[in-house]
Parts: sequence; structure tokens; C-alpha cells
Amino acid sequence: MLVGLTALAAIAAYSFGMWMAGDSLKADELAHYPQIKAFAEGRFEIKRGLAMLPGYHAVIAALAWVGGVGGALSLPAARVISWGLCALAPVLFFLCARALGKDNRFSLSLTFLLSPIIFPFFFFLYTDIPSLLFLLGVLLLTLQRRYQLAGLMAVLSLLLRQTNVIWIFFFALVALGQEGVWTRLAQRDFRPVLHALARLWLFVFAGLAFLAFVYWHGGIALGAAHMLRVERLYPTQVYLLLFTVFLLFMPLHIRNLPRIARMLRRRPVICLFVGAMSLAFYLWTFWADHPWNSNLSYLRNQILQLLREDLYLRIAAFIPMAWALCSLCVTPLQRRSFYWLYPLAAAALLPAGLVEQRYFIVPVTLFMLAKKHQSTPLDLWTIAVYAPVTGLLYYRISEGGFFL
Repeated sequence: MLVGLTALAAIAAYSFGMWMAGDSLKADELAHYPQIKAFAEGRFEIKRGLAMLPGYHAVIAALAWVGGVGGALSLPAARVISWGLCALAPVLFFLCARALGKDNRFSLSLTFLLSPIIFPFFFFLYTDIPSLLFLLGVLLLTLQRRYQLAGLMAVLSLLLRQTNVIWIFFFALVALGQEGVWTRLAQRDFRPVLHALARLWLFVFAGLAFLAFVYWHGGIALGAAHMLRVERLYPTQVYLLLFTVFLLFMPLHIRNLPRIARMLRRRPVICLFVGAMSLAFYLWTFWADHPWNSNLSYLRNQILQLLREDLYLRIAAFIPMAWALCSLCVTPLQRRSFYWLYPLAAAALLPAGLVEQRYFIVPVTLFMLAKKHQSTPLDLWTIAVYAPVTGLLYYRISEGGFFL
């Protein structure tokens, strides 16, 4: 019954998403659809303004050719093909949850599908969900200790988004952890360590391929507007991530309140000092000055500009951010190697000048899988919150009210 209800809810949600997608180009589809159409028509040039390698576009165009619609690929047809590809992501998420031994894998997978920052991107021509699909494949193969296939998929994932290299590094650390490398190093037993590293040679190749691309191209992204400006870091990415995590996992944060209180009571003076310094640093470094962050047709930009212009709202927003950070500190993860998620998420976000919640999809998804299962009612409360919020949000997006 649980399997049937979960499948029925997922199919209903996905059907709603396809029905509400509309027939006009939305936001970044203006860049992605022409590239897909060019490939489908046999024109193999890379369009100006494309920020990533055109792996996603090539896959959709190839599937269109297999389906016999390559020569005249319409927007609805391209979306249908993309929908079919993206539908594999919840399946791989479920398989990852099962590989981790999670007994709440059904409710957790439904939570993933209905997440407000994830659900809308299943139904538009965006690279985020297909890219996540490849990363979930890497994680699943890593958990199964099939490191050669995992490394191959890791290399292929770079063809969809170059910044996946950060997450490839994370999966390599997970693999080293489950092979007991750190324990062996502490014991000065190097032969098993060298054996484990030899099995991960494709992960190393993926990293070297990324570095070669950066050296050859002179930057990470293809489009100049997306170039990572490494001369300055952008802590606002982390601030918005914490604010998003607070909203997405509010039942968890409420449940964690007693643990947070105990943590604060242990060292109240130190916590107060760190909190005051963090608030000062936050107010000093709240930057959202990328030209594309001024476009108020995006919901995230409306929030960012509101906080940027109003000091009191910005101070008020620090409270849920700090709450989310404290909650993460007391939330146990399933494996010790999973704690690498936090510094690597910051490393992935800080160099990017464009502050955007789409960059949070991968760390939020990995956090769902990494945290220990605390209670099924917690998942059910989260789903009960997600369903109406995501439905309303997606309805506004499909009607052209704003985009995420």
C-alpha cells in the first residue's frame, strides 16, 4: 500500500507539472531551446550565451532523432523528451536512499520530488535536473563500490555542468571513507590506500579534465556573463542557502530546538560572541550586485533586493539563517564522510557572482540523503507543507507571474 500510494502521489504531481508547463519559452529556455533545435537540425555550432558544455542539449537532440522528430523539433516535443529524462531522477534518488539502508525511502523520495526549489525544473528545458540525474548515478554506483562506472559517469556529468567537479570530489571522498582509507592512513598501512586510489583513477581523470578545460578556455563557463569572478568571493550565496534550508526543512529545525538549546547552553559566551561577529560580517558582505540579480521577474531577486535595500529586514533575515546553521550543526549525518558536504557546498557556491537558488539543488538533495532518518511523521509534515506551497509556486511560474 505504501509503494502504491507513493507512486500514485508521484505520478499525480508529475502529471500536474506537465499539464501546467504552458507553451511559451521561460527564462533560460531562451538559450537552451535554440541550442537543442540547432543540434536536432544537424547544425553543430554552439550558440552564444550558453554557459555550459552542450551535453544536455546533445542528449535531447539525439533522443529527438531516435524518436523521429529531430528535423522539426518543437518546444512541446523537446519538453516531452526532457520530461522523460528528468523522470529518472526520483528513481535514482530512491535507489540511493535504498542503498543507504533508509527505511523512509518512499516518503523521502516524495519529499525530493515535491521540493519547491526542485519540482519546477523538471518541466522546463533546464540542465539542473539532468545534471543532478548524472550525479545521483555517480553516488549510487559509488555506494555500490562500482568505482569504474561511477568515474565514467562522473566524467560524462562534466559535459552537462562543469561545476559538477566539486561534487565529483565529494563522491571520491565518500568512496575513500567507505574503503576505510583514513583508518589505514592512521595505521600507516599504505598498500590498501594505494589500491583504493587506483580504483578511483577515473575520478582523478575527471578532475584533471576539468582543470585542462579551465586552462584551455580561460574560465569555468562558456558564456562571459556566467564567468566565475574569482577575485572576490560571494558569501551571499551561503546566506541565501541557509535561508532556503530554513524554509525547506522547517519541521526539522523545530524538532532540533531542544538540541540547539543544549548546544548554546554549553558555551553561551562563545556562542554570543560568534553570533555577534557573524551578524557583523553578514551585514558587511551581503552582496547581490550581479547585473542579473536586478531582474525582478525572478522571485529570488525580489527577495535579495528587498533585503539589500532594507537594513531591518536584512537583520531580521539573519535569525532564520542562524537558526538553520545551528540546526545543521546538531543534525547527525549517516556517515562521517558525508560531513564533507558542508565545506564543499560552500566551495561550490562562494566563487559564483550570480546569486541563484538553482545552485542549491545538488547540496539540498545530497543533504536529504546524507542526514539520518529521525521520524516518519517529520517526513509527512514536510510533504504536507511542500505540496500546497510547491503547487502554488509552480502555478505562478507557469502563469508568468515570476520565475524562480
